[in-house]
Amino acid sequence: MRLHPDEKMVLELRPARGLIVLWLISRCLPLALGVGGLVLFITSSIAGDLLPGVYVGCPVAAVTFALSAVYHVFLRRSYAYYITSRRCVFHGGILLEVERSVPYHKITNVETSRNIIERAVGISRPNLIAPGTGGARSGLDRLAEISFVGLRDSETPAWTVSNMLRSSEATDE
Repeated sequence: MRLHPDEKMVLELRPARGLIVLWLISRCLPLALGVGGLVLFITSSIAGDLLPGVYVGCPVAAVTFALSAVYHVFLRRSYAYYITSRRCVFHGGILLEVERSVPYHKITNVETSRNIIERAVGISRPNLIAPGTGGARSGLDRLAEISFVGLRDSETPAWTVSNMLRSSEATDE
């Protein structure tokens, strides 16, 4: 991430290891069960018996889970969150590298959310809400312009962004 000439780094954050547990449960396991179940169904249908499907589907599910877990370990390592004097930035990705930047004048709210798995592993997610995303929802969660997923301490970035919002409003930036 490149800083503008008059911009200063305020805070740099990385997700905690607990994010891996969240992703193993919410992403890797459903993917492995889906792929393994599909292979089990197709193999059993072709063979006309359930046992060959089990012999093929279970190893395929295990390999899918392992590959997905390795991918998500590296994905977590690629994530970085930056709070600067002018904006908030997310940078990360393996197959598709993304850098999303939101200036303070676009942020309308900072909220912190924790689902049940995040609470169990001790992580949370500060969400930066902008006018175009504030009312939109995906399931039970609001869609955020930037979500700082997997942080152990969500109070520090939320407090920092709130203070930066107040100071940017005071100077009309």
